[in-house]
Amino acid sequence: MPVISRRDLLCSGFAISASSLLARPAWARTAALIAGFADAPPAKATAAVAPREQLLFDFGWKFQFGHGTDPGRDLGFGNDQGDFAKTGEFDFSRGKFDDSKWRSLNLPHDWAIELPFVRDEDLQSHGYKPLGRRYPETSVGWYRREFEIPASDVGRRIAVEFDGAFRSVLVFVNGCFIGRHDNGYVPFRFDLTDFLTYGQKNYIVARIDASFGDGWFYEGAGIYRHVWLTKTDALHLGRWESTVRSSVNGNAATLALGTVVENQGNQPETAKVSWQILDAAGNTVAAAEAPAQSIPVDGASTFTATARLANPALWSVD
Repeated sequence: MPVISRRDLLCSGFAISASSLLARPAWARTAALIAGFADAPPAKATAAVAPREQLLFDFGWKFQFGHGTDPGRDLGFGNDQGDFAKTGEFDFSRGKFDDSKWRSLNLPHDWAIELPFVRDEDLQSHGYKPLGRRYPETSVGWYRREFEIPASDVGRRIAVEFDGAFRSVLVFVNGCFIGRHDNGYVPFRFDLTDFLTYGQKNYIVARIDASFGDGWFYEGAGIYRHVWLTKTDALHLGRWESTVRSSVNGNAATLALGTVVENQGNQPETAKVSWQILDAAGNTVAAAEAPAQSIPVDGASTFTATARLANPALWSVD
């Protein structure tokens, strides 16, 4: 039987799944993990939480140019100094707003690539596209989308995730300002839970300002990567917090497993996490479990465990 390596481990088709068990009153909630580190319902639980859902949010958007210097041509945004004094007054992100003349499109979208070339040597490195403070009429864009959230999602946490937008993004939902993100290259997310209407229509708007660039190369403009709507239970695994580290000795492998459980509910919770290691056929070949921990409101706890794979037959290579 051959000696295995870390490469063999990664290529062997093994999947790692983790799930906590619910047994009230000992366990107040259930958290779960399956290969790819997304929440999944456990096989045995008396009240399993809903799995993590990541829904593609690219379709059904509308687009219109704004203006970098004239509020009258920028949906009235910036007309006075009271823009961010209170929430709920951004009518362009409400149902009554008329977007019938906006352009319908799907994401990803780069409006810069659609612009005509201009004879301006200062724009050479950015593809001769009219972006910047000297081109305010083509440097700001607005995206708007209508969407529904079912009433069954009450109690879950719902976030919008942008894989990339260039740049200086302001996000509004149902008349409220949600947040801003200025970096044109990295993903970002906003929790929308407290601003949504459940069982009804909702409206999200993103204002993108590409007046300022970062590099000496074409950077584009707009929501140029995918957007996602992510739903989790109030008690859930952290978005990027699950890890697997392997060590190999001869024909045996040891897996150091870790994850973080977050509690965004309104009461303290107790949870435990268990892992299952599956082969390519879906058979369980090892398991591990971390002791239960109490997780405070708006808090998080780290869970760790070790799993061992010692059956040489698992590592046979054709």
